[in-house]
Amino acid sequence: MVDLTLLQSVSYIAGALGVCVAAFYYVITLRTTLQTRNAQIMMDIFDKWNWDKIFQVNSWKFNNVDEFMGIFNEDTMEKGKIFNDVFAVYEETGVLLHENLIDIRPIARGFGGFYKGQWEKWEPYIKHQRVVWKSPRDWIEAEYFYDRLMRFARDNPEYRILEHETAMPVITKS
Repeated sequence: MVDLTLLQSVSYIAGALGVCVAAFYYVITLRTTLQTRNAQIMMDIFDKWNWDKIFQVNSWKFNNVDEFMGIFNEDTMEKGKIFNDVFAVYEETGVLLHENLIDIRPIARGFGGFYKGQWEKWEPYIKHQRVVWKSPRDWIEAEYFYDRLMRFARDNPEYRILEHETAMPVITKS
């Protein structure tokens, strides 16, 4: 005859194994869901990069920060809108990085050297704009994006972001 205690022990073990299998399945499903969500966010970011506008902004040359600030005047506001459209994507990327909602690695792979050149070209103008408009948060997350990218580049030299040479000249304040 089978001992009742043995049957009870076997049922407890079977229940515990069932809970372990369910927990393992949940962890795998959750991980897959998070990876899929991150991939969707990354694709959304990549889709927002409007290369026509980016190349247009890259072609602009200013002799000083006052000329740059002029793109936000009423008669030249179209340039200001284009600049804002381009940097809004960088700002959004910075927010997502700052909140740890996305990983820097695919960004560094896809746009690292390019964004490095972008920020370095426009940084003096943006910092001047913050002062003139008394708006210290203007493009602050885009700056965070750059800082995070440079930190990643220093920690991961195999990505060669720091070596990347850009065709865009860096313009300094005059």
